[in-house]
Amino acid sequence: MSRFKKLFGIGLVLTMALTACNDVNGPDGDGFDVMASAEDLQAVGAAFETDVYRSLAAMGRDFSASAAPGYASELVETSWELISPDMPGRMQVAAQRMADLLNAGSAAVVLIPESFRGRTYEHDPLEGYFHNPERAGAPENGIRFILYEVNPITGEPGATEIGFVDVTDESTATAAIARLRVVSEEIEYVNYTVTATGVLNSISVNIAGYVTDGTTRVDLDLTNSIDATFATARLEVDYIIEVVARDFRLSANVVIEIDGETEQVTLTLDAEFQQGNNNVMIDGTIDGDAGTGTVEFFVNGALFATITLEPTSITVVGPDGETLSAEHARAVGQIIEALEKVLDDTFENFFSPVEWLFDLS
Repeated sequence: MSRFKKLFGIGLVLTMALTACNDVNGPDGDGFDVMASAEDLQAVGAAFETDVYRSLAAMGRDFSASAAPGYASELVETSWELISPDMPGRMQVAAQRMADLLNAGSAAVVLIPESFRGRTYEHDPLEGYFHNPERAGAPENGIRFILYEVNPITGEPGATEIGFVDVTDESTATAAIARLRVVSEEIEYVNYTVTATGVLNSISVNIAGYVTDGTTRVDLDLTNSIDATFATARLEVDYIIEVVARDFRLSANVVIEIDGETEQVTLTLDAEFQQGNNNVMIDGTIDGDAGTGTVEFFVNGALFATITLEPTSITVVGPDGETLSAEHARAVGQIIEALEKVLDDTFENFFSPVEWLFDLS
């Protein structure tokens, strides 16, 4: 379990606590459609369950097995782990070096060298990806990787081609930008950009685009950023996931502040789940060292539930201190589960296939 989950306290224990709530009437029960909320969440998940997306997830890390993680990937790692008291100092150095590289001159940043552009890479079970000079079709400003059917049991790629991934370099003088497209049977299932920028003491990595199962399109705008000095660090996660066809929108903003001298860690959450005309807002503040905090749920503007975290316990009550109904408890649990998955997995899943390009060391 990641340090983030420990700080936020929204893992298995909380889900079980919500499921165990007794059947007592709660607020705004007629206005909050639990089943519609579940269907919306399932529609989002379905877009990530296609064969081509599974292949991308399984093979993306092999696009460059020898590439060392750069500062952009260090940002992703430390955003969740927060494992060291000297992290503010280390990230301040990373931010400065990245800023120097991105602002060194007027020429565009180069993620894919000219000599590699236009290449197509096929996969061998023993050797991994290799360049096939006889195969055409790769983009002029990028590289093409062939995707293969993945064994659902072993997770290993087979010999049957199911599509391709084009990774292109769209960098400018002040931003490192990679675009990733996944195509299968002339359908574009994935299209997004990864943009890394840096100025003095600051790093920001943004992922923007969409993924689809061929029917339902999910739009994404995900940003991880950090502002750091040798004494303090402020990490911010700002995510939006939207399904326009279902009038569905999930957004989350998390700010983690670290004091390198006192080792104090504070987490602030501001999230919103919109399903049709219904709106759920979640606000909370967590003291990472004490293991205490409060998270409040609002449904259509009215207080719906309050979660109180203590070092050894979690309590969940309605607006007047009453126990939530079983239905409302399940609704809160579904939202928490969706948020946990988004905050813990989504950014890294999209960043990992292009991580090798952002070796800015």
